[in-house]
Amino acid sequence: MAISLENGYTATAPQFKPESLPPKQQQPNTKLSKTEYLHRLFQTYINPPATAALKSLQKHFNTHPLLTTFLTAQFLTSILPILLFTTGVLTAGLVAAGIFAFLGLLVLGPVLVITGILGVVVWGWGWGVVFVGRWVWGGYVGRHGNGAGGSGNIKRENGTLKVTM
Repeated sequence: MAISLENGYTATAPQFKPESLPPKQQQPNTKLSKTEYLHRLFQTYINPPATAALKSLQKHFNTHPLLTTFLTAQFLTSILPILLFTTGVLTAGLVAAGIFAFLGLLVLGPVLVITGILGVVVWGWGWGVVFVGRWVWGGYVGRHGNGAGGSGNIKRENGTLKVTM
């Protein structure tokens, strides 16, 4: 590839050939697996401080084997009681929540039945008042005619009562 220079001459740039490198510096032609690619992506771009901290921690553990084995032994012997305790607490919490919900439903069920029945009674009573009121009012209008002592006129038209002021 020719590159033109300011003085009017052209020069060619050297072409990079990977095979011209020593064997240690040559790039392998194998494709990365998806796991390796994601691991390298995570280490390089997504969370470099955490990766650096893990490398530093690994270096520290490699230089202090007594501390490493002590912490490993402590972790392995403590994890089972911690898991059992956590499992017991979660199980007890779930059982207590279930019992509490069951007892709440024992109270809520009858309350909902009673209030439902009460709602039906109030609804029926309201309609009963309307029908009885129409029947009583109709008999009153039939006996007293249109006057009824008020300032308005009551007329029966097509089976319904009309009040005009």
